[in-house]
Amino acid sequence: MYDCRVIVGIEFGATHSGFGYANISSTEDISFYNQWSERLRTIRVPTVLSYDDEYENMQSWGYPALERNHVELFKFLLGELENKPPLPREKAISDYLHELSKIVKEKICRRWESIDFYNQVLIILTIPDNYKISTWDMREYAFKAGLLNDCYSQNFKLITESEATALFCIKYLRKCNLSAGEKFMVVECGDSTINLTTRMLLIDEKLSVVLEQIEDNCAVVQELLKFLEQKIGSSAVSLLRKHQPQQLQHLQSAIKSFLTEFTGTQSESSLIEFDLKEHCPSITEYCEGEYHDNMVRDDWRIKLEFDDVKAMVDPVIERTIQLIDSQLHLRNNECFALSLVGKFAKSIYFQLRIGETFNKRVQFISVPLHPESAIMRGAVLYGQNYVNMSDNDNIIENIQFHLSQTIKRLDEEKKKLQEDYNDLTNKYNEEANQHQITVENLKNDIEGLETHIEDINQLHQTRIKLQEQRESQMQNKLQDEIQTLNNNLNKYKSLYENLQEKYDDLTNKYNEEANHHQIIVKNLESDIKGLENQIDDINQQYQTKIKFQEQRESQMQNKLQDEIQTLNNNLNEYKLLYGNLQEKHGDLTNKYNEDANQHQIIVEKLKSDIKDTEEKYLKNIQELENQINDINQQYQNKIKLQEQRE
Repeated sequence: MYDCRVIVGIEFGATHSGFGYANISSTEDISFYNQWSERLRTIRVPTVLSYDDEYENMQSWGYPALERNHVELFKFLLGELENKPPLPREKAISDYLHELSKIVKEKICRRWESIDFYNQVLIILTIPDNYKISTWDMREYAFKAGLLNDCYSQNFKLITESEATALFCIKYLRKCNLSAGEKFMVVECGDSTINLTTRMLLIDEKLSVVLEQIEDNCAVVQELLKFLEQKIGSSAVSLLRKHQPQQLQHLQSAIKSFLTEFTGTQSESSLIEFDLKEHCPSITEYCEGEYHDNMVRDDWRIKLEFDDVKAMVDPVIERTIQLIDSQLHLRNNECFALSLVGKFAKSIYFQLRIGETFNKRVQFISVPLHPESAIMRGAVLYGQNYVNMSDNDNIIENIQFHLSQTIKRLDEEKKKLQEDYNDLTNKYNEEANQHQITVENLKNDIEGLETHIEDINQLHQTRIKLQEQRESQMQNKLQDEIQTLNNNLNKYKSLYENLQEKYDDLTNKYNEEANHHQIIVKNLESDIKGLENQIDDINQQYQTKIKFQEQRESQMQNKLQDEIQTLNNNLNEYKLLYGNLQEKHGDLTNKYNEDANQHQIIVEKLKSDIKDTEEKYLKNIQELENQINDINQQYQNKIKLQEQRE
């Protein structure tokens, strides 16, 4: 880079990206692009993309993509998405860098109008530490994105985020007399993660080697979301995250700006109010139930009191302290300094707690200026060091260094590829063996199932035939019962007709006697009519009982027919549900026994009723005969008395 004029440090971050730039002659004066959003002045833009349904054409990126069904790039690249879209890694990275590069080139060429972007601008690109990708692949992606004019361009360097952050911290730790061989710990508290990296400064005092690295997902954003869930409900937060993530980010940014000013002293704290509808207009659509009523009552304003803020920041600080403490124990407290970076490092309360806890275990606790932009500033510093090495006639040393670094990285990649190959080979062999075992087991299972199915079919066929025989016997038995009932009914009808005939004979006999005794008959006419009415009533009662009995027998017959239909339906069900055959058969048998018992009771009762009716009718006839005899006797007496008088 003999003609480098501008250094651009691009942070290609896990959740957000951005870039800073500086003239090679004044890298202390680093500028940052902050026009990513109309509502926010922020130096980072979300690392997200939005595609069409076929994932062929990119529709938007950054903040506008949040309003669509978007892909979080590094979650996708690291395989952390539940429903991974059919999107090649090369296309995803190139598409995002292409849009980012347009902003970079436009800003640089506007700031330095005569600059040759492809020959006079050094690009330093940082990527997350946990994303393993070769420098050559990133060169190809950067070339396709328009950042480079060819894949072999010397104006492109790739480093990790922790390397960039370490360079930024070393610049300030030098003022604390950090020397070669001494260890220091970089504590980065971002929006979503806490990263701790323990390093040792090398002899050239420009580079450092990683001794230990740890990452934790406990961060301010998680605690802030918990607070919002308490105010507006977890369902409302989920809907905002899904449908209006841009509004949710605006609300989070507004609240986080106050968290950094929190001192932890109640007397220095003041009540903070937020108008939810101003920062997040869609909240009124998603907030429901009791939460909605409470927010309407509070005019959609939430209050941040001392305890609320403390409850949000304390868990993050406590977790950070635990992580630092564990790392210091691993290094036997041999750590010269702590360097706090990241957005949350600006928090006064965070700095106080870390200082109180570790000021006796480390010599210095450093909070560099502008800790929130440590990665981009470190990238620019890396570019400056790279250019200075070339300008100081240390070309051979520079080449040797970079060759050694390249060889080291190639060896690491070779080892990684060999390990991946061995893992894949072992996995393939294991899966092949497992597949063979599974196939054999399936064959055995299928044969066993076929035999089992044949046995079950045979068993069910036998049971069905037995059930059909039982049902046929049951149907015959029911028909015999019905025939018996009909015979009994005919018998009762015949008995009634005989009784009626006897009654008619008695009436005729009475009429003959009445012809001989005309006068007495006239006197007894009213009595006879009464007797006839009584007999009619008895006859009517008997007819009613007979009809009632016929109705009951008809109902019984219908019920029995229904039972037969039910049995037929049950038979069809048994043919379909073999497993329930025995249970349903038992139920049907019990039901039949109950109905048979009930039927027997009804028949016995019917016999008893008919017998009672017959006895009552005979008794009435006997009484009538007695009355007629009495009348005849009285008539004979009257005749004798009349004859004596004459």
